[in-house]
Amino acid sequence: MSDLYPRPTREEIAARVGVPETLPVPVGHYCDSGNCEVCGDGTGDEPQPETAWAPDPLACFSVHLSARMRALGWDQVTLQERAGIGAHIAAKAINGTGCDLALAGKLAALVGGYLAAMIGPYVCGTCTGEPPAGFACLECGAETRAS
Repeated sequence: MSDLYPRPTREEIAARVGVPETLPVPVGHYCDSGNCEVCGDGTGDEPQPETAWAPDPLACFSVHLSARMRALGWDQVTLQERAGIGAHIAAKAINGTGCDLALAGKLAALVGGYLAAMIGPYVCGTCTGEPPAGFACLECGAETRAS
């Protein structure tokens, strides 16, 4: 049985969302001799360990929330009414400009998601970002042109 929507590899997902493979210069690295291997000067001084790149949890939550709302056919007003929150609070959560942990958990449960999953990078569960040619995904909103 062939997959209608084949699952991408981790590398393909990283390429789509722009996850850097390595940082150009390790965080905390400094050169004091002008002869550094990291910067191309060849000193061999020990660079500090690189910090792991992590996406912004609030931005990820916002993308997940918007996608779940789109899949449910909800707009901001519907979210406000069902969550019992004001327009400015709903707008901040949807836009990723501000949302506390308690509200994020409540909204995640309301749209049928898990907060732990919604603060990580988003990958559409329906089309993985590549709907069939000529269609638009109802979950993530991605579109492709007909060939």
